[in-house]
Amino acid sequence: MARLRIPIFGLGLAFALSLCATAAAAADEAGEAAAPAENPLPRARWSTGVDAAMLAPIGLPDATTLDKGEWSLSYRYDFIHFDDMRNGTSRNSTDTLLQVFDETPRKRDLQIHTFGVAYAPHRRVTLSARLPVITQKTHLIAGGPPRNGFETESKGVGDLELRVLIPFMRKRSESLQVEFGLTAPTGSISERDRGDRLSYPQQLGSGTVDMLTGIVYRGRWETLTWGFAARSTFRFYENKKDYRLGHQHILSTWVAQSWTDWMSTSLRMSWQQRLNAHPADRTAVNPELDPKRQGGEFIDLGPGVNFRLPWLGDPRFGVEMTWPFFQTLDGPQLERDWQLTAGWEWAF
Repeated sequence: MARLRIPIFGLGLAFALSLCATAAAAADEAGEAAAPAENPLPRARWSTGVDAAMLAPIGLPDATTLDKGEWSLSYRYDFIHFDDMRNGTSRNSTDTLLQVFDETPRKRDLQIHTFGVAYAPHRRVTLSARLPVITQKTHLIAGGPPRNGFETESKGVGDLELRVLIPFMRKRSESLQVEFGLTAPTGSISERDRGDRLSYPQQLGSGTVDMLTGIVYRGRWETLTWGFAARSTFRFYENKKDYRLGHQHILSTWVAQSWTDWMSTSLRMSWQQRLNAHPADRTAVNPELDPKRQGGEFIDLGPGVNFRLPWLGDPRFGVEMTWPFFQTLDGPQLERDWQLTAGWEWAF
């Protein structure tokens, strides 16, 4: 029965996107007939000569739209380090965990290379596609005696993300865009190592077609800009392994200051909620194999820097470093220590 939801869900989303695109085109035609707004917000892009503060932090992908007929290419690299186990807001020692579980993870290094392409068939519609390539290594400790440390690895393509970005509002020093999209289940959910199936976080995808929604708001005053983004991933049915991952919600806000027309610095704070997986098949083998130990909430904070490089054809390069200053986990599960993001974007 769950499998029947896929075509119905896809048709419903396609219909919603068609209505949004039609409404946006109608608003565009009406806007062309009206007088232009006073002091309009410059295009939040890197190819029109606006200063670097108009660029959102690199840790916030797909935050800009394009003009009709334009393309953009992008590459983003994320390195995320996890260390120590946490339950709620408290850390758990290895000795304590091995009294309950046969084995427990202790560290993980996650690397994600994301390749993106976007195209605007209309000035009110930008189509975006992003494909991640994932590599992660996890260090675990098994109970004894004697206790045995070992490492597992998974790597490959993740889930393809397809989005429609629609500039919904543009007046004076403000702009707002809405987003709709889907993920295609191109990431494996059958990863194994040492003969055993790997845990939920070590799989490369969700195994389901998921719905993506979001809004991005930006404002500006002289060389100071700020913004807010809200994005969600919704999962509605079980995959071929008879589970579904939980919904995810992310809220981000940032402020950026332009020091020259080609460099700006930013500070971004984000809140993330990840819900538990379903169904609730409990296990005492490894806490990461327990679907009820996958959820949590995080608040991250970190600085970033953006560069426009007009002497190289005007691409954009950015770096951001974030640390969680609060996290509460439905654990025990690995806590996130820090994240480095670097990326390159070019519109033409």
